[in-house]
Amino acid sequence: MTSHASHAIAWPRTDSIGALVARVWLAIVPSVSAQATAQTSRVAVPVSLTGISAVVGIPVMNAARMAVEEANALGNGPPIELDAYDDRGDAAEAREIARRIVASQAQVVMGPGITVSAGTAGPVYNAAGLANIVPHAHGAPEAPTTFRIVFGPADMGEAMANHLFHVLGHRRVAIVFRDNPFGRPIAEGLRRAADRLGLDASLHGFTDPAAAADIATRIGTAQQSGPFAIALCMVEPDAKTVLVALRRTGTKATVIGASPLATDQFARYFQDEPEERRTPGFFVDGVYAVSPIMLDSGNAETLAFAERYRARHGDDPLWNAVQGYDATRLAIAALRATEGIANRDARRTAVVAYLRGIDSPARAVPSLTGPLWFEGVGSRPQAARIGRFRGGTIESAPVQLVPITVPTAAEIASGTLVET
Repeated sequence: MTSHASHAIAWPRTDSIGALVARVWLAIVPSVSAQATAQTSRVAVPVSLTGISAVVGIPVMNAARMAVEEANALGNGPPIELDAYDDRGDAAEAREIARRIVASQAQVVMGPGITVSAGTAGPVYNAAGLANIVPHAHGAPEAPTTFRIVFGPADMGEAMANHLFHVLGHRRVAIVFRDNPFGRPIAEGLRRAADRLGLDASLHGFTDPAAAADIATRIGTAQQSGPFAIALCMVEPDAKTVLVALRRTGTKATVIGASPLATDQFARYFQDEPEERRTPGFFVDGVYAVSPIMLDSGNAETLAFAERYRARHGDDPLWNAVQGYDATRLAIAALRATEGIANRDARRTAVVAYLRGIDSPARAVPSLTGPLWFEGVGSRPQAARIGRFRGGTIESAPVQLVPITVPTAAEIASGTLVET
């Protein structure tokens, strides 16, 4: 496994026993508290361990614990301690937990995991100068101490539009979105990309399940000629409502969804529906979804992590867990790079500086989801993968759009490149 904690540690050197004795004698009074602080590296992990978002938060916490245990097993420095917090997927609770973490001895935060929590907790961490590495909340707000390691909502919308247009050949798309801080930015990013590509896009926002079902029924029963797509910019419960209404209209439209749909667990939302009991996969089969990573096309290190996770927890890791593992390893790398700084606030400042220094492809650190670096205010450029459900299971779509930053003349001549 490639470790992020590859930074050399500069220990004090002495030229003689006398010099060592003198150095210890001069430091003997403050050594107890200073040594304890310098040798304690703490990463706080606030995620949703209860509530509706626990289905994601628990796997992320599992992955974070694995990353810490593996780092400690290497013995490359003082032990890393993990402090777990449950924000219950509640914005107010996330803000209160952020205040508690700021008052604690944690030097870096891995979380929160969901957009609503990141929106309320991020400003608290920023005001305290405490770095928080966001693993999978696409809509985490930009702030000087927030480092989001997953693509943003506009990038997700762009990926949907590119796949519909360049790969599936669609020219029209109905964008259905929950009008909230998660769904709205994805829909806006998709619409902007559609305008650029020449996709005929219509926007359909909703604020409650009844309105979502009504929109889906109207779109599904409308007479459509030619290839037609429906994009779902929402989380799982809303997507279930929309898909049930759509499928029951008998529409043949292509459906593509946001990243919360890109897990096998999404198919389980329909297990009690009569159509699903008669025909497994009735609602999800053929549905496309955007994801930062697909395990069936992962590299050797990703597959090795998946095997370790499966052996320990009895299930494949969600893509969110992979992101959580990467985010925790990045937090550990920042802690290893700043060991020896005894003052808590000075250590926090050094951690932020370390993360800010990962600011170009040349300085990228390796991760399971590809080279990891930040641009702008802590935003990560990250390629999007597209999955497709078959038999109630999501797998990599047959064709993927892969970023090529410097194409060769032969690649351009092949006709397989598109400009984005």
